[in-house]
Amino acid sequence: MKVVEIGTVGRLGSLWSREKKVMAREIEIGTVVRLRSGGPTMTVVGKDTAMSDMINVAWFEAGKIDGGRFPPMALDVVDVDKERESARRKG
Repeated sequence: MKVVEIGTVGRLGSLWSREKKVMAREIEIGTVVRLRSGGPTMTVVGKDTAMSDMINVAWFEAGKIDGGRFPPMALDVVDVDKERESARRKG
């Protein structure tokens, strides 16, 4: 069993909270993002920072629009120009 000092947990929690707030500021409405674990590109359509620092996103799948809410730490900003160039080279 790993023992963690109470003070250490508090400092880690504080760092986590600050990093989440910085990321939430960088992700604005209209930003194209993708889950860090992969998946479709999604567009940020709203931010729920007052209650939970969640980012609201929308995407198209099989011709239908879908949406969800994710913490900013789970998202990567997509370089749209780079994605388009890569798609053009492939096809």
